[in-house]
Amino acid sequence: MNEIITTKSIARNIAEVEEDFILCEESMSRLVFSAQIHDGGIRGKIIRHRRESKNDIWISEKAIPINTLGKNETINLNIKTEGIKKLYLAILKLANILKEKGIEYGENKYVVSDFDPNQIIVTDENKTEYIKKIIDAGYDEDVWKYLSESNPSLATKLSYAKILQIKKEVLNELKCRLSDTNGFPETEGDNSWQKWIYKHNWLFGVNYKKPIEKTKINITGIMPDYLFPTLDGFVDILEIKLPKDEIIIKDSNHSGSWRWSSETNRPGARETVTRGEVAGIMYPTMI
Repeated sequence: MNEIITTKSIARNIAEVEEDFILCEESMSRLVFSAQIHDGGIRGKIIRHRRESKNDIWISEKAIPINTLGKNETINLNIKTEGIKKLYLAILKLANILKEKGIEYGENKYVVSDFDPNQIIVTDENKTEYIKKIIDAGYDEDVWKYLSESNPSLATKLSYAKILQIKKEVLNELKCRLSDTNGFPETEGDNSWQKWIYKHNWLFGVNYKKPIEKTKINITGIMPDYLFPTLDGFVDILEIKLPKDEIIIKDSNHSGSWRWSSETNRPGARETVTRGEVAGIMYPTMI
């Protein structure tokens, strides 16, 4: 539920709130908070109103100057818990206007959201909903900025946790792709292995720069799936093979050794390139 708050400037950088905030009310008496906002904050008076009948208007009781009280005389105002909550909420609303708009000249009307008193205190039960409301309101960047400034170590931990979560999701996706031997094409389409590897090239480690797709590397037109520039100035050639193909098999002629499979070595599947053909290119690496 929204509420209209009207302010009217009464002096430089001072505005009076036209509406009184009702703290508690009975049939013939009530307590109200009459407020002002200024460039230094919020101030006001708690005033007692009375009326003779329900049809009469409310009239402020005569104020008693404190300096006229005797040595043992005091003035007490009893405010119930609900009244204290309403006073607190009124201050919150005025503070929000002051923060967002400052002191505007003349008469101004502001629409403010009615606060839920049960949501003022963040508890284990309501914290998720409270955070969700902040994000839904578009303040996620402000929250992140504040968190980075006030608790940078926590911000760093959250960043690492998010990165780790994303990488775990990619690894799970890789497992699914590897188990589906017929579902993903090698190079054609947006869901191809080539597109997927290019998007997640970090899987090959930190020794590589951004990969280069489908580039001719000599005068005969050899075009491997990828060129992976290394940090030390060389380039590794990576050739994609679908998970249904055997890439490396045991070498029966040499105990404990392995060799490229015939599928990997078949003509067109593996383009052999030497340093003499392209300067700076290392011997092919197969994936």
